[in-house]
This record gives sequence, structure tokens and C-alpha cells, in this order.
Amino acid sequence: MLYEKLFGNVMALNRYLRMQYLIPEVGKVADSIVLDIGCLDGHFTQYLTGRGNKVYAVDIKDQGITKTLPEVMFSIGSGNNLPYADDYFDFIFCSDVLEHVEKHEDFIPEIYRVLKPGRTCLISTVDGYWDSPIQIRSFLLKHLSTKWKNKLMGRFASSDEELHRFFMGHLRYDLTIQKVAGVFASSKLKMIKQRSYCYVAGSLLMELFFSFNENIRYFTFPFLRALLICDRWVKVGKPWQYYIIFQKNEDKNLSHFVH
Repeated sequence: MLYEKLFGNVMALNRYLRMQYLIPEVGKVADSIVLDIGCLDGHFTQYLTGRGNKVYAVDIKDQGITKTLPEVMFSIGSGNNLPYADDYFDFIFCSDVLEHVEKHEDFIPEIYRVLKPGRTCLISTVDGYWDSPIQIRSFLLKHLSTKWKNKLMGRFASSDEELHRFFMGHLRYDLTIQKVAGVFASSKLKMIKQRSYCYVAGSLLMELFFSFNENIRYFTFPFLRALLICDRWVKVGKPWQYYIIFQKNEDKNLSHFVH
């Protein structure tokens, strides 16, 4: 539709926030065999294509990637049983997946198995989602009458946990950087870089986005998306999203993830 061509996917504000930080890293990967775990519709996978890369993607079902990116070698599978050979990939990308998996520790050894020695994976996830520094939704839920909650918030007039569980259809867990780094380290994957984001500015935009119904969101989304860059400028408060780059150990001459 014309709206999405002009402004993007109205339900994906957080995705566009992450893209500001992840795409510059992904853009460094060239002449590599790469894998996107939990690719969804290929919204990040597309940035892995080109530059001489051979791109694979995996998810529990085809959510449109085979139509939008037919050149990508897509497989149906889960993170704890990746359908690929040992030591095959130069770079693995996994965004916004770990926090939805109850036993994410189970597929980290699989990442280690299919990654070449000395090569890297990029993981992005969340820490503190239930403790946002901005609490617009909580304020509205507490002080609005039922009538005005229904008018202004619609299906979003629910707790954060209920919002994810019932409206978006998934669970969401908080994962500290220390916990994720520790679990990856146990699989001999060394953290070589980490960056946090979604400070007060990003949190404010997310709260505004998830505080009002779909009709209001169609009007506010273009402005909220345009303001996402403020998160890069106003680094105030505790950030609750981050990415980490891990490197698979090798005996000698560890290589950098930029090929």
C-alpha cells in the first residue's frame, strides 16, 4: 500500500530503531557466507545481500521471505537444530529472537557449531523491557476511565506482558548483557563488541507508539519514526536494548568480523 511505501511498516517502530544501530554493522560484512537466524519476512536479511555475500536464512515458518528475497537460501528450522554443516558460516546474524525463546541457551551451541573458527555472530536483544524509564502506558491505564481507555488505547489497553502474550502472540524475557555474554562464553564464543541503545528518547517514542490505538498510530507513526534519530543524540537514562558481537575461538590468529 502507498502508506507503507512512503513511511514503512506501521507496526515496526522498534525495528526501525534497531536498524539505525545494526545496519552499519551488517554493512561491513562482504564476500562471506552469512546466516540470518529468525529471519521473519527478511526485513534485516535484505541488508546482508549483495557485496559478494552468499546469504542463508532460517525460521520456524516462511513468513514471506521466499517471495521478497528469492535469492536468499531459506530453510524451515529452529535455532536448536540448524540444518547446516559444521564450521560453515563466516557471519551469523540474530536480531530480536533470544528474548522470545524460553531456553535460548539450547541453541547457542548450534551457533558455535555452524560458525567458522575466528568468525563472528551479531546478537541483538533487550534488557529491562518491563522497566522502561517512561511510563505513559501505565499512567493512562491507571488514570483513564474504561470508556477513554477503549477510545484512545483500543487493544493496547493492557499490561506490557499481556500486550506481548495476547496481542503480539509471543512471550518476551529480559536478558542482561552479562547473562548473554556468560552463556555465549560457555560455548567458547568471546564478546568482542557491545553497544547499548534505546535511552530515554527511544523509550518515550516506544511508549507513545504503544499507548494509542491503530487509527491514532497511523497519524503519529511517520513523526515518531523521523524522531528515532534522537536516541543517538540524547543518551540519557538506562538503555534497554543492545547488540553484542561474538567471535568463535580458534587456536591462533583470531580474525576481525569485517572481512
